[in-house]
Amino acid sequence: EYAVNYMWGTTGIGYNVDKVKAALGDVPIDSWDVLFKPENAAKLKSCGVNVVDAPEETVAIAMNYLGKDGDSKKKED
Repeated sequence: EYAVNYMWGTTGIGYNVDKVKAALGDVPIDSWDVLFKPENAAKLKSCGVNVVDAPEETVAIAMNYLGKDGDSKKKED
């Protein structure tokens, strides 16, 4: 019924400020929209976009972006 995490870590985001500003213009970069909105990701194509190959981290980020519980175990989510 209960569990306690005994390990944790962080995932950082790194980007070249000048290249991103040149590609996106005035689009705010403090939102997940930069990564998840196709029109923004397309603008960043020339810069290159890489996402860590770790579903245990990236799925929770995507779920949160969609307004869902990042720890959901529901198939429909």
